[in-house]
Amino acid sequence: MAEPISTRDSESDSNEPIRMIVVRNVRMLARRDGYTDGAIGEALGHGRSWAWRRFTGELPFDLNDVERLAQLFKVEPAHLLAPAHTWAPDPARRVVS
Repeated sequence: MAEPISTRDSESDSNEPIRMIVVRNVRMLARRDGYTDGAIGEALGHGRSWAWRRFTGELPFDLNDVERLAQLFKVEPAHLLAPAHTWAPDPARRVVS
């Protein structure tokens, strides 16, 4: 039987909920591209409170959000779901725990 595919490559990553990995990646990419939390919400057709609830982890981004965020940041949707150290091209842009 085949081994399950994992997007997490270390023990420390497996303890972090995927919703928080997405939040960290979105924050990193927003900083890179000069977006505020509120601007992200507006870019996705929502308001600041919608963005705040996602950035605090109160509510997760859904897959439609992930797809639109990936388009906004010009990355693959899978990149938003995986720890940044597995895909970020520039070490200065990586999220550090």
